[in-house]
Amino acid sequence: QLRKSIEYNKLAVDEAAATGVVGCFTTDTSDLFWLRADSLTPAQVRRLFAERFKPEEAKKLLRRYGRSRTFKAPGGKTVGVTISRLQAMRLALKFQESLKINAQIYRYCKRKLGAKPFAFEISLDETADMTHPRETCFYLNEWKAMSLPCHFFAPNLGFGKRADFKGD
Repeated sequence: QLRKSIEYNKLAVDEAAATGVVGCFTTDTSDLFWLRADSLTPAQVRRLFAERFKPEEAKKLLRRYGRSRTFKAPGGKTVGVTISRLQAMRLALKFQESLKINAQIYRYCKRKLGAKPFAFEISLDETADMTHPRETCFYLNEWKAMSLPCHFFAPNLGFGKRADFKGD
């Protein structure tokens, strides 16, 4: 089923590229999140991470975490996010397939459009749960580690599509 979905996405990209006027692609690979990662014990996380990531890849990934990162939020406020190494392992397990397939789709878009500029949006807003700031930072940090640009990012902030917002 995943292979069929990827082929369908490639067909859509091919059609868009053929028109010469489509300049933005949005992907939603949230069905590929391994949600079970959220409920694993620390021992299970460490074991599965060691099984699913090659040692050199795991070492590079873990080097990126364990310390606080700060950035300027809209309005100028400085925000800090810390992702521990254990949290990074858990998030890597959760998002591994999504990141891989999104990268594959981005690279396909790039090949089809060549030198023509385009924007790429990663959408996580179709999930049942709101996207935690750590998840946003992890996903974007890993995307950047693959040397891929992300022009738009849509986390789940609690809004329902085509529905009035309820809450404060």
